Amino acid sequence: GYIGRTISHGNIEDQHSYIMQTLLLLIGPPFFSASIYMVFGRIVTNILHNENYLLLYPKYITKVCVVGDIISLLLQAAGGGIMANTKKNINNFALGENVILGGLAVQILFFGFFVIIEATYYIRLHKNMQSSEYNSRVINQDIRHFPNKFNDWKTILLSLFLCSIFILIRSI
Repeated sequence: GYIGRTISHGNIEDQHSYIMQTLLLLIGPPFFSASIYMVFGRIVTNILHNENYLLLYPKYITKVCVVGDIISLLLQAAGGGIMANTKKNINNFALGENVILGGLAVQILFFGFFVIIEATYYIRLHKNMQSSEYNSRVINQDIRHFPNKFNDWKTILLSLFLCSIFILIRSI
């Protein structure tokens, strides 16, 4: 994406480098988002076993969000295709930009939904930290099989939440 931006800086009349820049900068976040969905789901289901604090069943979170990302990517690709075929009709360029913006809106909507799920989970978890013997044992122990940088699950969840916020800000 940034290579397309560098190329288009030298030649502002070149639509192809602009299209390349636009598409490549927009398609990155859904792939990062998918990894966040999966890691978050694995921590909740396989390590903490607190699925009841989620707004939606874990198996549906990844499916719903990935479907949203696919719809978003398809809309953005369609918009790029429309923009690329503007030689016959220059008005299609604006239409392509609008389709890309629609795809970006879908991406923000679904990822915003995930951030809400993530935030409510974290809030519910903190409210109920000592609610059971299992919770107090799991929640207060270190996760030994993670790298030393992430010595406990709280750091990992906080990292995922911060990455989610940064991706959401970047998408807006």
